[in-house]
Amino acid sequence: MLSDDLTYEEILRLFVNDGQDLSFDGVIVDAKSSVDGLFHKATALKIFINILSR
Repeated sequence: MLSDDLTYEEILRLFVNDGQDLSFDGVIVDAKSSVDGLFHKATALKIFINILSR
């Protein structure tokens, strides 16, 4: 059972092998999902989270 207070990074780490970096190469958040209603390139986890945070 997972804890309710896991961070986004902790959840993503469940799907990535130890020592493997998370890659956001080519990740684009569509306007419908972003905070400001614009398309954005996500180049890192923190940027990805900020784009999606509402």
